[in-house]
Amino acid sequence: MSQTKRKSGASGGVGKGAGRALALLGLLALAAALALAVLRRDDWVVSQCYFAPWPVPAQAAPPPTARLVAFHSADGTGLSGWFVPGGEGSGSKPLVLYLHGNAGNLDDQWGQFSFLPRWGYDTFALDYRGFGYSLGSPSRTGLLEDCQAALAQARSLDPGKPCAVVGFSMGAAYALMLAARQGGISAVAALAPFTDFRSIGVWNLEKMGFPGWAAPCLGWLLVPRGLEPIRSALSRGPEDRGLPPLLVVQGAADGTIPLWMGEKIAGSWKGPKSLLVMPGYGHGDYFKGPRAGEFRGALESLLSKTPYYMEREIPSRG
Repeated sequence: MSQTKRKSGASGGVGKGAGRALALLGLLALAAALALAVLRRDDWVVSQCYFAPWPVPAQAAPPPTARLVAFHSADGTGLSGWFVPGGEGSGSKPLVLYLHGNAGNLDDQWGQFSFLPRWGYDTFALDYRGFGYSLGSPSRTGLLEDCQAALAQARSLDPGKPCAVVGFSMGAAYALMLAARQGGISAVAALAPFTDFRSIGVWNLEKMGFPGWAAPCLGWLLVPRGLEPIRSALSRGPEDRGLPPLLVVQGAADGTIPLWMGEKIAGSWKGPKSLLVMPGYGHGDYFKGPRAGEFRGALESLLSKTPYYMEREIPSRG
């Protein structure tokens, strides 16, 4: 009799222990779900992992011909930019708004856009919020507001001039989104654009060695859909008035953003477009090396709205 009671008591203890363990697992699962919901709502992964602003070195200085410009984004965030005149011949050329990549600041990125004023284009470039001397912290929506403010600022610096947008890497993504929302942009050049924030994250996870099934799952969990370059390519432009002419430039050996993303953007753009693939080139520096003349010809033809040679047919990708 006493043995039966002991067995019954032991099994009751085991049942209570299992119940407590299940309850704890349930609480942990609920906490994880809530944390994930907050991360997705706040777009935390994009804000923290996709932007890499660097501190401005103490010895940093803008180019001698540049003028420092202070202005504000729509939410009041203080921003900083450079206006670099193009010199002789710039009067007949459009003003260029340049949008740099996801890392560094204007001082670090100068080498990627110094060719524009050198080729005679008045150029306005900004540091996004949190970059360089600009205040605030970067975010997906915040950067678009900054680009919109920079476009307005650029036009005020050179009133009456046509304004084109040239963006590199992350800046190319925002150049596309800007052109789809703001009227009056004469042309847009997207140098190494990606299709959307989730896909570029998944591609980089796979490159880092994550299994083919795990990377898309992580992308879905951590990177919500939101502002996306590919959606801009598929749009009909500001107030359905059409999209400006587009040039997509992509290095065939780019290990940062794959070639197929540039092809997809170019193939999807609902306006005049062309794709220039640079064999042997990686991520950027298209204005250097053996095919620099081809890049210059394509870009200047776009900015002057002159028809130019398309190196290869734009593939249609779903």
